[in-house]
Amino acid sequence: MPGAAEYIEYVSDEQFAPLARELALVAAERVRHYRDVLPTVAAAASVIMRAGPDALLDAVNAGIAFGLTGDPAAARMMFARYVAWFESDDEMEWRTEIDDQRYKRASHLSDLVADRQAFRDLIRMNIRERRERIQLDPEVELPF
Repeated sequence: MPGAAEYIEYVSDEQFAPLARELALVAAERVRHYRDVLPTVAAAASVIMRAGPDALLDAVNAGIAFGLTGDPAAARMMFARYVAWFESDDEMEWRTEIDDQRYKRASHLSDLVADRQAFRDLIRMNIRERRERIQLDPEVELPF
């Protein structure tokens, strides 16, 4: 497979098909790897939580994972990392609208996490919407 960042121009199906097959094999292997490393939502939360305190998006993802496993205290602690950063003056000149959206989401999830069913329903709905947006089957079975 050519270098990961290398652009390959499509010339024909015959030229491109072997590369597409190889890319699919690489992607399938990565899926298998992550399924081995992260066999459950709880395992994912534990792995993500190991990220340093500056890994703000990892903190939000860990909060979601902890919320899904029924640990609202740990979830709130993770969401609080992002909220505290956003409410501080740190890196103010680099902030974007996306940071504001993430802040609102982290705050909302932190408020909702005590209601385990409502929290899970919201995450299920979010996953369904994102899968639809990228044209994947939105009605897959989720592990929570």
